[in-house]
Amino acid sequence: MTSGFDPIISLLIEIKNAHLSGASSIEIRHSKYREGVLETLSKMNLLTYRVFKDEGGSFKKIHVDLSQDSNSRRRMLGIHFYSKPGRRIYGNSTRLKFMMSKSQAGVVISTSKGVFSIRDAVKKNLGGELLFRV
Repeated sequence: MTSGFDPIISLLIEIKNAHLSGASSIEIRHSKYREGVLETLSKMNLLTYRVFKDEGGSFKKIHVDLSQDSNSRRRMLGIHFYSKPGRRIYGNSTRLKFMMSKSQAGVVISTSKGVFSIRDAVKKNLGGELLFRV
């Protein structure tokens, strides 16, 4: 597991490294925040995941199946991080509408209601922290 301050950056770097090594799946520790990000990526058809608990284990894990489609793979390798531990970037719904009009549809946002793609956040009129773009 990649160490770091930001669990989402660590998660995405693990996924990116798995793609680079040719792995078809990875297992990571569970958190609701990570599950929300994976749910959003799953809705974008970039990967699939399932939550499970080891036999005799007390902690949940997430099994991530990476898409072997060349387009999905290329998108996951080209991740651009907006917010970083030393610099958080926030946007209100008006700014998000502007970003969406500029064809940045692969942006993932953390809001008070959960983690959403930019399209879902604009539909629900939500603003929040801009996490990354795929």
